[in-house]
Amino acid sequence: QKNKNPINLIMEHKYKSKVMNNKLLLVLFSLFFSQTIRGQILDTTTICNGDSVFLYNTWEAQTGNYTNGFDITTLIVNPTPTKTRVFLFKN
Repeated sequence: QKNKNPINLIMEHKYKSKVMNNKLLLVLFSLFFSQTIRGQILDTTTICNGDSVFLYNTWEAQTGNYTNGFDITTLIVNPTPTKTRVFLFKN
């Protein structure tokens, strides 16, 4: 077995501690952000002008983003279609 001097032992210990701290931070970071991404619901709902939809305990009828503090739903209200008339003239 090699005989290590005390300075090398201290440096090796500091290096191992730093590596362990970095690994711990990486694991915690991964758990936090993966839980946030997996847990949050991003949704889009589309309705016609004049209709409404029940989002997070409220009836909504305007285009926008609605949230309950965690989940986000984008509401799109389509405009009322305009009717075009086609006239056919016969001789």
